[in-house]
Amino acid sequence: MVTATIAKKDQHTRAPHTRVSNLTMYEWVATDKRNRKMKGEMASKNASLVKAELRRQGMKPQTVREKRKPLFGGAGRTIKPRDVAIFSRQIATMLKAGVPMVQSFE
Repeated sequence: MVTATIAKKDQHTRAPHTRVSNLTMYEWVATDKRNRKMKGEMASKNASLVKAELRRQGMKPQTVREKRKPLFGGAGRTIKPRDVAIFSRQIATMLKAGVPMVQSFE
């Protein structure tokens, strides 16, 4: 009986489910009050809201465009030549040993 009460209490105190964000990243260029060029990024539902926020901050928006997404994943890490060399050596060793190519990639 006690555990049922605790479980029921947790249901009411638990945070509501988080929703998937439908915001898009925008890149913007604007000028401030001293006419200095500023640029940055902002998450928003649309470009109009980005422009409105920039104006609210006292800036004059020049360009606002959707930020490009990386073509392949975009983990942010660059592949170093050393990593390619190690990978190539390991694959070559496995192929010489007679391991099928598909299996060597696993």
